[in-house]
Parts: sequence; structure tokens; C-alpha cells
Amino acid sequence: MASYIQQWFGKPDQLILLSSDVQPMQDRLHISYRFRAHKDQWYLVEQQGYCFVQDGQIQRMDLVCSGFRPEVVPALEER
Repeated sequence: MASYIQQWFGKPDQLILLSSDVQPMQDRLHISYRFRAHKDQWYLVEQQGYCFVQDGQIQRMDLVCSGFRPEVVPALEER
């Protein structure tokens, strides 16, 4: 799984796991995770996957990805 993540995300300067979850979904396994990644700036990226597991290994995964979303830091309110 780690090699797939590296292929999908390339080689960011930093990749920080913010959250993750694994839950059974009938005959599939649902996984989700959110990362904070830094390349030329900070991004948030999230993926949801539904996996077919056989003999304890992921054989296939249907995946949807948010894409790299630029992290927006809210400006301080003027007083």
C-alpha cells in the first residue's frame, strides 16, 4: 500500500497523515485517509477506497481522490 501512495502523491517534501479510518462494508473494506502534503506550498488531499481483500491482501481497490487542494489559511479578522 505504501508504494501505491508514493506513486499517487509523488515525492512531496513532507507528507503528514491527519486522519484515517478502516471499516468493513459488506464484502469490501472501506478505507479513508487525509494527508497534509508540501511540495511548492501546503496542500490537503483525501482519498476514499473500497477494497476487495483476498487471503489478507488487497487485490483490487476502487478509489476516489479529492486531488491536491491548496491549503487556505484564513486571514485574521480586522478589528
